[in-house]
Amino acid sequence: MMKRNIYLLFYFLKFRYFSKFKSREKFLKWQRKKVNKYVKKNLKNYEFYKNYKAFEEIPIVDKKAMMSDFYKFNKYKLSKEEILPILHEAERTRNFSPKINGLTIGLSSGTSGNSGIFLISEKEEIKWRGIMVAKLLPSIMKKEKIAFFLRANSNLYETLKSKRIKFKFFDLFEDYEVNVKELDIYSPTMLVAPAQVLKLIATDIVQGRITINPRKVISIAEVLTKEDELFLESIFKVKIDQIYQSTEGFLAFTCKYGNLHLNEDAVLFEREYIDEKRFIPIITDFLRDSQAMVRYRLNDVLVEKTGKCDCGSVLSMIEEIEGREDDIFKFKNINGEIVNIFSDFLRRAVISTDLEIEEYQIVKEKNTIKIYVEPNKYYSNVERNIENLLNQNNIIDYELLQVFEKNIDLTKKKRRVYVID
Repeated sequence: MMKRNIYLLFYFLKFRYFSKFKSREKFLKWQRKKVNKYVKKNLKNYEFYKNYKAFEEIPIVDKKAMMSDFYKFNKYKLSKEEILPILHEAERTRNFSPKINGLTIGLSSGTSGNSGIFLISEKEEIKWRGIMVAKLLPSIMKKEKIAFFLRANSNLYETLKSKRIKFKFFDLFEDYEVNVKELDIYSPTMLVAPAQVLKLIATDIVQGRITINPRKVISIAEVLTKEDELFLESIFKVKIDQIYQSTEGFLAFTCKYGNLHLNEDAVLFEREYIDEKRFIPIITDFLRDSQAMVRYRLNDVLVEKTGKCDCGSVLSMIEEIEGREDDIFKFKNINGEIVNIFSDFLRRAVISTDLEIEEYQIVKEKNTIKIYVEPNKYYSNVERNIENLLNQNNIIDYELLQVFEKNIDLTKKKRRVYVID
């Protein structure tokens, strides 16, 4: 226990106080050394990477490639056939405590069509906790009661518990009404949940059904749109922070000035640009060794933010996590060229229509765009704005269709704009 506490303290202090750089140039030199050291020390431990000697030689991989030969990407040579039965049983029983060979294991939600597995050692759990506490807790002197809403718990999240930190998991597969009553009794100081759940809780506060007053609210697991962020801030009376955390690791966090910084002091982000400011991240986690995340291409669309943050950090900022690459609307224009219509353009076409619009959802199925708007009296104006957007891009082969129900499932990531074909 003493060794665990010392290790935890080391990573807390390192990322709270000693991971600061005076210039971006000095930071990048430090980061490159860390990556090169990681490559030299760790690549030999993984079947897939053992024959590569230099970082630049390493091929880019994605979730499909990793899952097809999972044993080649972890140093324990564990196969997905060994792990998946344990994870599926955990999903069935809602008991997420089982491990394999002392390793914490988990399964992503698989909203992109295929689930991902993660492996984390006890040492990496402590490291993750130290980094999380260092970057997210306003003070280590105050006691915290964290309420955590997600579709699945994990031994990893449970490590946050301590004498000063209470942690309560709220299972999104449980009845929401039961969960919200327990939440009111628990009265958290910190509320962590997907944006759609935060909106439901905020609505309950407005209606006087619950009286919680958390001093920190964090959105996780799905896109936080600007309109949802403004609504939540108006109810909770605090800045809504974000955590960009996935199967692939802890990737970004909101600083005290409200900017979302990439965790570049633990992860290298290469950028595959799809326009002037949007990019697909390709990550290399140089602090992780149980499972390799080396030149791993994610399926997210990030929007970069330029300038310097008042917090003084040299870590890159992103304007937002716009959505998934799969959810870019693609059409052919009159010249037969493929045109990308990004989620943000479609969201703006809706929210610029009228401030009274409460909810919306835009779904592309082949060449049909299904539009849900609430109140539905604004539908015709929304339709006209989306039609103008498409016409401006010379897109002619499409159909707009009004629908009167939206697809909501608290156990899945909410997407206001997505593709199902």
